[in-house]
Amino acid sequence: MSITGLDGLDRSIHETNAWLNEIAEVMGDARKPAAYHALRGVLFALRDRIPVEEVFDLSSQLPLLVRGVFLEAYQPRGKPEKFGPDGLQQRVRTELDTIGGGNTDRAIQAVITVLNRHVSSGEMKQVRAALPRAFGVLWPEDDIDTAANPARSQGAEASQRHAGDSGKSQTSSSYDAVDESGLESFPTSDPPAWRRG
Repeated sequence: MSITGLDGLDRSIHETNAWLNEIAEVMGDARKPAAYHALRGVLFALRDRIPVEEVFDLSSQLPLLVRGVFLEAYQPRGKPEKFGPDGLQQRVRTELDTIGGGNTDRAIQAVITVLNRHVSSGEMKQVRAALPRAFGVLWPEDDIDTAANPARSQGAEASQRHAGDSGKSQTSSSYDAVDESGLESFPTSDPPAWRRG
């Protein structure tokens, strides 16, 4: 069933809903707002803690709507911020408090589990490697490989076929990625406003 009449946007709505359902299931909390705020809290903390280049690499593998949440009000200047696992927990706790609270550690684990399922293991290893070792208490490195999801590689193949079907190569000289609707996105160079003078 089409919600918007736009295939790429409808697909992203369905993917985002599926991610939220998975997060809620792993959290053991059926409240969809709790799943959303867990996702938002973890994504904001990761976004602010990892290097800018890694932020955009990770964002290219997120569903369109989740990517919008991830990059909401993002200011690359002064990043990455310096905080440890306690800072991540506090950010997620604050986010969950907006809907009456929740189990912060379960929320973090649920979001990491879902990211590990849907984002390539190579990208997740790069994100994990960009974090200090202290984050291992919340995100053990071996969790990345154990969450392997065969659908991730099938999704990438389908995306490549979709891009190939439209006569476009997977990437061009001026773009890094093809989004889930088959449109090229993410320029290889930073927009002028992001360049440091």
